[in-house]
Amino acid sequence: MAFASALSAAGSLISGFGEKQSANYGAAVARRNAGIARKNAELVTDNAQVEAMNSDLELADLLGQQTAAFGASGLFGKTQALVQNRTKEVGRQDARNIIREGNQQAMNYKQQQSDFLSQSKMLKRQGKFAALTGVLNAGGSLMGDSKITKGGW
Repeated sequence: MAFASALSAAGSLISGFGEKQSANYGAAVARRNAGIARKNAELVTDNAQVEAMNSDLELADLLGQQTAAFGASGLFGKTQALVQNRTKEVGRQDARNIIREGNQQAMNYKQQQSDFLSQSKMLKRQGKFAALTGVLNAGGSLMGDSKITKGGW
């Protein structure tokens, strides 16, 4: 009977610490994923800034082409100003949209990062409780008590 209790206790310990190791691995993966999500948020923000600057350069090029075309056609004054003002408005709105979209994507990645960090913490706790359950079940086996289950006593 003592041998059977010792085997049961050893099994409980191995099971509890095995679950803890598995949970620790899951927590490490979640932390790594959180780091990737954080980097993705930074990249999306940086890429949006670059894309907005490129949009502004394209706008400047277009305004130069318009100025040359108006000069070649002999049209000056109010018409030229109205067309170029509207072109600037549309061009700047494009750049703002690029930044806004980049910020939205960055927020999504930051939320992912937060979710992964929460998952990591939950898995670490789960691992600690699995190890504790294994120790308590081992003690119970050695004392001849009934097993403790995950759902209670």
